[in-house]
Amino acid sequence: MLTIESTLCEINPVVDLKPAKPQVSQNETTLSDAEVFRRVAEIRSGWSVDERVERRMEADRRFERLMDMLTEPSEQ
Repeated sequence: MLTIESTLCEINPVVDLKPAKPQVSQNETTLSDAEVFRRVAEIRSGWSVDERVERRMEADRRFERLMDMLTEPSEQ
């Protein structure tokens, strides 16, 4: 996203195309890869075997659809 700044005291506005600074809330922190992995492992540990199998099958279906979409010839 780009920001546009203009100077009102000039006849022609000055356009400054600088990347906008991302707005981050004050309490938001960046998680390390290890922390993300730990949290995912904690969530997965509560899944039953049947739920794990169903989630794996759904992930496989989604991946297959994605690959189909990416390998289809584009219409131009």
